[in-house]
Amino acid sequence: MPLVLHKSGDERVRSGPYSRYGTEVFSIAECTAEGILITEFESSGQVVDQVYSKGHGRGVDAALKEYIAAGDTEIVDAEKYEGVTAGFVCGACGHAGLRRELDLKHPSEIHDVPVVPIFVCGACGARHYSMTDKYLKALVKSNRGMFGSKELEEMDSDTEASVASMQEYIIRIFASKKINRMR
Repeated sequence: MPLVLHKSGDERVRSGPYSRYGTEVFSIAECTAEGILITEFESSGQVVDQVYSKGHGRGVDAALKEYIAAGDTEIVDAEKYEGVTAGFVCGACGHAGLRRELDLKHPSEIHDVPVVPIFVCGACGARHYSMTDKYLKALVKSNRGMFGSKELEEMDSDTEASVASMQEYIIRIFASKKINRMR
């Protein structure tokens, strides 16, 4: 059975569910102002991986198909783009369902892709960040050049302790900006 890719008129493509990391995930690819952003999500809406490439060369649907490594796909025109709603409660007001901040813009208006994905409460507007350990590990793996040799050695010798340390640092940074972690 082919993996269905839903392509909307705003140059976003959302995949149907597929299996990776021993769980069910889905992905979104979007043509931003300067490139193609592919974001992979757990079924809960938490971000698992995010890949950004400059330029629009191969097309958004081809980029997503390549990322997923899907053999048999079917592209279906979607009436409208279905944004990502994370199954979490707002830490500020208790409203259920946080929306991905990038979904609030047309993809062509996205000039800066945040390294840390942000979700927004539809009721009060409070911002929340999504930073799973899986996503943080993928981020470190794809950006090893950002770290010094001592940091890389520590990460390679005890990945879990390094991730925990980075999570604590991230919590402090976002707390100072009054942005809660999605939980």
